[in-house]
This record gives sequence, structure tokens and C-alpha cells, in this order.
Amino acid sequence: MTYSSRIIRKYHCDIKEYPEVLERMKKKALRYVFWEKGWESCEERFCLYDEILGYLVEELFHKKKYPEAWSLIQKYNLLQKGMVTKKEALEFFEKNQSFPILMNPIWEKDSFNPIEENIGSEKPGHYINLRDFGLNQENVFYIDDIESKEYQMAKFELENSQIVIIFCILYKSQHYLNR
Repeated sequence: MTYSSRIIRKYHCDIKEYPEVLERMKKKALRYVFWEKGWESCEERFCLYDEILGYLVEELFHKKKYPEAWSLIQKYNLLQKGMVTKKEALEFFEKNQSFPILMNPIWEKDSFNPIEENIGSEKPGHYINLRDFGLNQENVFYIDDIESKEYQMAKFELENSQIVIIFCILYKSQHYLNR
């Protein structure tokens, strides 16, 4: 966290009143994920935030990862939406539009494992997995309706448990995957 953001938090100010600080915080979060996990995880985590994807395109441009940047531009219409603002990147991609569109391997592989193991960036067993507890996919309940019996059962179990582990998955609609 930056010094400015700490002051804003300490005095309970509205971060939206400080757009420059907010922009810096977004870029800092993006760069952290980018360096730790790569562009694929950035796209997955920030796919609903065009502004941050625009920052990612600029970061990829700076690193000369043109096909990756072009792929994001095309998939999310970032040039048309005005999300790429650096003049050099704008001019480059307006002149050079012949890069292949790369698919994100995170969304291409579907397996009941941690994403990093699915795409091969980590070896199997690196993360705690349901198999470590003798569980498999059939032991997992998918709850999408608070009126369902699965929800009521989960609520009862959670309220009466001493330890709770929750796996949260963000499902992306086809609209966001293909826009």
C-alpha cells in the first residue's frame, strides 16, 4: 500500500475522491499479479475490469509481448473503448494488427484442480487439494440457489462446524469470454 493510500484509509476518506491514487493502486495490484502469475492470471482476475485490462495491455506492450497484448485488445475491444491510453501503444497497435489472437490456457483447460496445476505452471501437489482430504469432485456441492436443499444442508453444516474451508469460484458468462 502506498503512503497516500494509507493516509486515505486512516482518515476514512473516499478513495474515489483521489483518482490518481486509485489508478496507482490498480496498477500496483496488476503488476503484482503479472509478475507472480503471468498475463493469463491477470486476464482471469481482471476480466470484468476494462480499465485494468488496458493497463495490462500497456504493461505487455512495454515488455514487447505484442501477441498477448493484441489478444486482450481484440477479446475485450479495448481500443474502441479507449482503455489503452499510452500514445506509443496506441500508435503501434493501430498500425500493426496482424498478430495472432492467443487463447488463455486457464480457460482452455477444465479440470478439478488448482488452476496453476492445470496449466502446468506448478507441479501437481503444490497446492492443498481436495484429494489430500480423501475427497473428489462428487463430494462438492454447487450452490446457486439459496432456496435449494443443498444450500440448507450447507448452512446447517457450516453453522455447526468448528473449522470451515471455502473454495470460491468466479464463473464467467459466455458474454465475457467471447466479447
